[in-house]
Amino acid sequence: MIIELALKYLKLRSVNEFNWYLTFQSLINDMELNARIQWVVAYLTDYDLVNFFIRMGASLRLGGIIILKDNTCTHEAFVLDKDDSSLTRSLPYLLVLAEIAGLRVVKKVHQDDFPDSIFPVPMIAFEVANL
Repeated sequence: MIIELALKYLKLRSVNEFNWYLTFQSLINDMELNARIQWVVAYLTDYDLVNFFIRMGASLRLGGIIILKDNTCTHEAFVLDKDDSSLTRSLPYLLVLAEIAGLRVVKKVHQDDFPDSIFPVPMIAFEVANL
């Protein structure tokens, strides 16, 4: 009962999303959260994504973080979906783009309750590397 009430109060859809919330809650409490990016970077070119990360990093307050949740692929550097024009990147590829943009990983977890037949979904907290 308490979990259902927490889900409703926090406007979360599932117990897994609640677990994600708890995983990052201590990090969020200690820092000023400025941005949560979820399932949008697949529609940006590498150039646009690096620039987006740069702009997001520049917009953070001191101690702020960016949380990214998106699909990743495992066997290729990236997978292009011609039907919806999305580009699913591997986690190492995505992290290199974030590093180019001046971001550093603070915390990383994988959402593990998804079926094996779909792309892995990491949740990554970034901060600006040069602060």
